Amino acid sequence: MPTISGIYRLQVPNMNVFCDAVDVGGRWLYIQRRVEQDVISFDRNWFTYVSGFGNIGALTSFWLGLEALHQLTSSANYELLIGIKNEHNEFREARYSEFKVSGGNDGYRLTVGGYSGTAGDMLHNNAKFSTFDRDNDSSSTKNCAKDFHSGWWFDNCRNSNLNGPYEKASRTRIEWGSWADAAKFSKMMIRRK
Repeated sequence: MPTISGIYRLQVPNMNVFCDAVDVGGRWLYIQRRVEQDVISFDRNWFTYVSGFGNIGALTSFWLGLEALHQLTSSANYELLIGIKNEHNEFREARYSEFKVSGGNDGYRLTVGGYSGTAGDMLHNNAKFSTFDRDNDSSSTKNCAKDFHSGWWFDNCRNSNLNGPYEKASRTRIEWGSWADAAKFSKMMIRRK
C-alpha cells in the first residue's frame, strides 16, 4: 500500500483508485466521496453504479463502482471507515470491522459488522443495492432509490443514504440517521485486514 496519499492503479480490478496514507493509520482506499467543491448527481442508473462514476482525485466526488467493490471484497477481508461532516463543520466517523459486497447476481448485497465510532450504526446489513431502475429494497410499497434520488443499500428507505442530493431542508438529502442533517461531506474508505 502507498505511503503517500494519491491516485494509484490497481491490478484487480484494473482501475485507478484514490488511496489515503494518513487517516487512522493509512492504507485506505476510497470507494465513495462527496465534496461541496465538486457537486455531481448521484441519482444514477444501475449500470452506472455498477461501473462507477465521477473523477477520482483529491478533491472530487465519485463512486468507485459496485463490481469493483465486489471484486475487491471477495478476494480478501476488508474493514470500512465512513466520515461525515455536517453544515456546522462537525465531523463524525463510523467504522465497521467487516465489509463485503456480493456479486451482481445477488444484487451487490452489503455485509457489515463490528461497528464502532461516533456517527452511529446506520448501515443496512444484508441489504441489496437499489437504483431508480433496479428496486431491490425491502419496502413493498416504495422504490426508495427513486424517492430519495440516489443509489444505496436501502432498508425500507430510512437510516442512511450517503449518495442523496445536496439539499438542506429536503427529506431526500445526504443522510446518516438523525445526525447528519445537511451533510456537506462524506467519504467511504476500505482497508484490507
